[in-house]
Order: sequence, then structure tokens, then C-alpha cells
Amino acid sequence: MTEPLFTRNANGSWSPDPIVRGPFEGMQGGTAAALMCAEIETVAAAEGWGFVAAFTAHFLRPVPVEALTIGIEPLRRGKRVNIIDAHLATPKGLCAVARATVIAPVFNEGTPVPPAAPQDPTALPLRSRKAPHGKPWLMDAMQVRGIEDGTSWFRLLRPIAAHRGPMSAVLPAADWAHGIAPPQGADRPRLAAIPNPEVTVHLFRAPIGGWIGLDASSAWSKEGVGAGWAALHDVQGLIGRVAMSVAVTMLET
Repeated sequence: MTEPLFTRNANGSWSPDPIVRGPFEGMQGGTAAALMCAEIETVAAAEGWGFVAAFTAHFLRPVPVEALTIGIEPLRRGKRVNIIDAHLATPKGLCAVARATVIAPVFNEGTPVPPAAPQDPTALPLRSRKAPHGKPWLMDAMQVRGIEDGTSWFRLLRPIAAHRGPMSAVLPAADWAHGIAPPQGADRPRLAAIPNPEVTVHLFRAPIGGWIGLDASSAWSKEGVGAGWAALHDVQGLIGRVAMSVAVTMLET
């Protein structure tokens, strides 16, 4: 098995590989969110709670690339629906918080499902980007394919953790939704810092295979407030959606 991006230490904390860096300070938000989600998915599997159908992470500050601890707290226990909170911290304090909606599956014959539209991402050209800081970053641990103005496809080359589930497998790719294309109204990329202080993903089924496709878009206001969103796909079709707010800061040219 390929080495996970996070390994559990003897004291229960998690150590990240330096490749989980984002484009600026700290790690890419999707990997921090995925680590919290992986812990929730582990508990959900052990307790028989079901499928993480929705996950929201709030990043309180840049998550450092150092040992992290995770706390899990059930907020609501129900017959089919459970609400589970998580927090991510270092010895210096809290870095991020998250909330998951976990739904126990039941089979409903005749339930309508979106029509399948099979895709082959491997037929599309490879795309690559270097980090602004010049160091290794999460894009180096992903294969990215697509064409301009088309679906962007991401495949994580290493698992988040040894026990990842469907939602934690989607989050690292989904977190790029606000930065794939220029914002609406722009005919070229804008020079800006666009951190997203939170991210929310909804899934209605688990992805098949490792490829996650994003039909992404974003928009900014003159007040420096932005939003990013995308429909999420696997090779068989639609699996859900992602959305996030964006704090836009224009940079000097």
C-alpha cells in the first residue's frame, strides 16, 4: 500500500508528510478537513452510524505542517441521522473545527438516480502547477487532468490515512473548486490570494475509483468577498457538490 499522507503516532497524534502544504502558509485545507473526516468515518464505521453525507470544515488559522490531534464529539444521536463534531489542534491551540452529517443507509427500490455519464479522465491531457513558495505541495501528490473550460479531474496518488472513507477521499480535490478557473467576469487569471476559510461538501453516494471531477466556478465582489462551487463527479457520473466562501486579497503586480 502507498504510504498515507498522515501517519498516527504512538501518542495518538497525527504527523503529516510535508507534501500536504497548500499554495501559501500551512497545509492545504482539504487535507486538514479530510483528516478530521477520516477520524469521523472510522468512528461511524465502528458504531454503525452510516455514510458521511455532508461535511463542513472551518479553518480558524493556517493549519501548520506538524503533529496534530483530533477530538470527536457526537452532537446528536438519531435512528438514521447522526451529527458529529470534530476539532483539529496543535499544542499551541485550535486550528480547525468540523461538523459531519452521517446518514444510515436503507434500500428503497425504485428510488430515482441521476443518469450515468461515464468519463475517462485518462484520455485528457495532464495539467500541473508549481507552488508559489517553490516547495513540495499537495498538487505534487495528485494527478490532474482536463482541458480549459472543461471538467478538471483529480486523483490522489496517496491516501489521506490508512482508514479513509468516501468523504475523506473527496475533500482534497473538492477544496480546489474556487481556484481552478478565473472568477466570473474575468477573461484571464487574476493575481490574488484567495484562501477559503471554510468548505462544505455534500455527497449522495460514494465515488467509484480514485478520480474526482470538478465542474467548477467562482465569483468575487468588489468588497473582496468571493464564493466557489462545483458539481462533483466520479467516472460514472454525479456524486455531489462542494461550495466555499473566499476571502479575496488582490496582490501587487
